[in-house]
Amino acid sequence: MQVVNGLECTSYAIKQDVPYQIWLAVTSSGDRLPIWLVSIFHNKLRYYLINYLQCFTYYLSPKFIIDQLGLIEFVLLLILAIVIIKKLSRIKWLVILLLAIYPLVMIF
Repeated sequence: MQVVNGLECTSYAIKQDVPYQIWLAVTSSGDRLPIWLVSIFHNKLRYYLINYLQCFTYYLSPKFIIDQLGLIEFVLLLILAIVIIKKLSRIKWLVILLLAIYPLVMIF
């Protein structure tokens, strides 16, 4: 299980951590701001989006891929992806789509 900024990158862990993050943000703002302004900036949608994007970008990072595959396999995979994209223009979008969907498998 991967941990990004102290948060486990699973759907269950994110759902469990969002209420705590909201509570922490609201209590740290104190009484200086009106409650309606605090609720605009510290809402569930924002924290879910931030957490999922952090995990998504971590799973797309070269550091994670190199840790999972190894340096030689990463370089070979990169060369293979470049060759496929250059040779087959119809499959180019499929390769890009698969690379974009790959992190979602890890999160859920």
